[in-house]
Amino acid sequence: MGYRSEVVIIVQMDDNDEESVRDWHLFIAELKAFSKCNSAMRELMNGDKHGGVGTENGIDMKNCSLYVHFADVKWYDTDEWVQSFNHIIDK
Repeated sequence: MGYRSEVVIIVQMDDNDEESVRDWHLFIAELKAFSKCNSAMRELMNGDKHGGVGTENGIDMKNCSLYVHFADVKWYDTDEWVQSFNHIIDK
């Protein structure tokens, strides 16, 4: 047993002008290139896992947003996949 948590991670650009959209694309490219984000990026690109729900999980390049929802998950900072999401948050 253990504690289970609901975890939601949302990143949304405030502006959608040309420069902000370019910055968003650069941000996503950096995440894809940063090996410590590999696990999270695979999950964001390939659908949900670890208890995520909904089809809206992922990266929306058009609206410059990232969304993932884990409804009932054991979120241990020592788990590799959790560390991967934490690296995205750190960026």
